Amino acid sequence: MKSHFLALLTLCLVFFPLSGFSEENPPVKISALLHLTGEYAQAGKAFREGMELAAQKVNTEGGVKGRKLEILFEDTRYDMKTVNTLSQKALSIDKVPFAVISNYTEVMVAGPVFERANVPLLTLWDSSPEIENLGKFVFGIGVWAPSTSEVAVEYSLKHAKNKTAVTVATNGQWSLAVAKSFAEQFRESDGDIKGEFVVNPDDVDFRSLLARVVRLKPDVIYAPLSDHQVPFWKQLEVAGYKGIRITSDILNEALIKEIGPTANGILQTQVSDPDLKRTREMLAEYQKAHRRECDQVFLTALGYDSVLLFQDAARRSKSISAAQISENLYKIKDFPGAAGLTTINEKGSARKAAKMFRVVDGVLEKD
Repeated sequence: MKSHFLALLTLCLVFFPLSGFSEENPPVKISALLHLTGEYAQAGKAFREGMELAAQKVNTEGGVKGRKLEILFEDTRYDMKTVNTLSQKALSIDKVPFAVISNYTEVMVAGPVFERANVPLLTLWDSSPEIENLGKFVFGIGVWAPSTSEVAVEYSLKHAKNKTAVTVATNGQWSLAVAKSFAEQFRESDGDIKGEFVVNPDDVDFRSLLARVVRLKPDVIYAPLSDHQVPFWKQLEVAGYKGIRITSDILNEALIKEIGPTANGILQTQVSDPDLKRTREMLAEYQKAHRRECDQVFLTALGYDSVLLFQDAARRSKSISAAQISENLYKIKDFPGAAGLTTINEKGSARKAAKMFRVVDGVLEKD
């Protein structure tokens, strides 16, 4: 009797695997080109956790057209040669119909490669005119870069007494572009930019620079830094600055905790709103999966949304091909994601407008 039961159980496992997916149907594979080590590794980890969480949700609900979703994670190390190599691998070896990549700098390298191959590539952290110009197969679902500086300028001029400001940027494409946009818009609105400073990604000692900044007595310091948030803000407080402090889209719960009480009062433009229903649902899923709270909500949400957007595009497709996935991404309107509503426009961008948040008692709250 026992032998008959075991034989029956074996047959069941062959024809009805525990995963719920038939072994005759190969999994749907997509690529995730993320900086998982090196510079920005913390952000890459958040993207990965969000994507893994969403993939688990998709597979629990039956997968993509009845096939298991499998994500091929690749570590770019935030090295542009590696980005190019992994892009070629995703297309020529893995032959994926869809891929995601971390940010502005990396998509500037990978975007043209995917565009030539007619395979959709989704940028997580950013959306911008420059990304739109890479072609119809390159997408962006992050913060719309022009709105980042627009919101910061509007807030600054509303609250600054004498309308003076200083910008401090990291020597990198995204940070320089955002700081330049802020300075241009600030001047166009009759504000006075007292200075525009640039620091290197590996700098940690800003005492001399900040002494110069404080002597200029700006009403606002706009510092959309991509690195060194912890030493910069701590040293700024020691320098005695008492004015308005604004950064962009980089602070998260982990960094705020590391900065400590000095972080209170720092303003940040960002898209994510932790009070959204889908965001709360994602955070509950995260807590259940990791037995801890998510400390990088916005970045995790972007990774999470990218997988669900692929699922949505695949559902609209007759077959899971790069051409149909790309075509159907453009049909996505008001998708309720964990990082806010997503509508893909005719140029491939979500163009999510930023909002102003303030650090209050160690937590980012809508200002």
